Amino acid sequence: MTLALAIYAFEPQLLSIATSGETRRLSREAYRQFEAGDTISAYETALLGLRQDPQNLRLRRLVSRIFEQTLEKMREKHAAGDESAARIYREQAIEIAREHSWIDDAPLLRFDAKQRER
Repeated sequence: MTLALAIYAFEPQLLSIATSGETRRLSREAYRQFEAGDTISAYETALLGLRQDPQNLRLRRLVSRIFEQTLEKMREKHAAGDESAARIYREQAIEIAREHSWIDDAPLLRFDAKQRER
């Protein structure tokens, strides 16, 4: 009975250790996917990790990098005259910015303002 109580008392700590290990695994996997050019899978994997640890700085930095890369692709497509693709990247950037409050969406707003001026 004492062992069962001891295990029950430490259960939150054990769960935290397991969650921490899973978050690290997800973080490694998300970075691997990102470096391989699979941005969508990297973002989805990062989201899984952030659900377990919303304050994980490594995953937050990765999501910020994905956001920046999405903005770059949007600008490239716009400069090349491919408005359809630029619009898709813009929508993805908006979705990322809405999902994550720490994302600075000012570059996206500036791009939109320039588009309205034209």
